Amino acid sequence: MPRIVGIAVKPTHRSPMQTLLKVNVTEEKGLEGDYCGAVGLFGTGKRQVTILSADQWELACRTLTFWLPWTTRRANLYVTDMSFGPEDVGKRLLVGDVELEITGETKPCRRMDEAHEGLRAALKPDFRAGVTCRVVKNGSISIGSFAQYI
Repeated sequence: MPRIVGIAVKPTHRSPMQTLLKVNVTEEKGLEGDYCGAVGLFGTGKRQVTILSADQWELACRTLTFWLPWTTRRANLYVTDMSFGPEDVGKRLLVGDVELEITGETKPCRRMDEAHEGLRAALKPDFRAGVTCRVVKNGSISIGSFAQYI
């Protein structure tokens, strides 16, 4: 069953990612302590939480022939045994006791090439860069929390 194996937030714009063992998540602020989670920051609240698939990240790293830590992607949650694609947009996930709606693909930006040359291109195919979500139901997520479609 898919599990959360990484949680990270960025406290301010362009700040380094900070890894956590547990995080509270709300409809108003997304992940507690994350700069990007507040509703309205990106206009609609559709990008409150970002999730990266461990399988898809590893595929991107194999494409680069260079291993990078998952936090290089700057995603909030890192999940095992789950991959994403266009068919998942609109679906809901239960992660710990938090309900999320997948709102789209996390588009890889030029910052990825700043982190490692070629990373942006390695993340472009097949939703490898992860998904964006909005919070539907408040709760908390811990390392080891299960993730499942509902």
